[in-house]
Amino acid sequence: MFKRIALLSLCGLLLMPLFLSCQNTADTNTCTPTLDSELELKMRKDYQQYLIGLYGESEDWNNLGDISVLWYGGNYSGCEVVYMRDKRIYIVLPILPPFNYARKVEIAGYTLAFTTSQEAYAYKDSIFYTIKEAYDANLITKNDVYSIGLKIDPYFAERNPKSKFGCG
Repeated sequence: MFKRIALLSLCGLLLMPLFLSCQNTADTNTCTPTLDSELELKMRKDYQQYLIGLYGESEDWNNLGDISVLWYGGNYSGCEVVYMRDKRIYIVLPILPPFNYARKVEIAGYTLAFTTSQEAYAYKDSIFYTIKEAYDANLITKNDVYSIGLKIDPYFAERNPKSKFGCG
């Protein structure tokens, strides 16, 4: 069992740069920005409290060292967009082409497809929101959703051209 987890983890680590790499598009530069270490620590502490609020106390997230920012997508209208990782999530393996998406969400008239089962969050004022919750609460704009979609979903621009929705 350990060998299997180690092999899956190694495959995930090798494939992660492929899915989170820099891509310059006509609409935006989707290079992964850097996250300030002070903000990262605050996010990890707040995510720990978020998990306790959702699921109660557990040894799965008692150790702050087991919680990390898996991916940072940048700041949108004052929200930090991230994938978080905790002890329960050993590795998030992207679903490989042909991209049978783990799930699709309708946000702001766009279809945002996630290639992993992992949730992307918009973080603001120590609170974690799903991207849909952040949009519904007017924390991020329709253009923010479009830009986030370009970073998260490999075929987002193909399925959601900006001109189709009058955004560009």
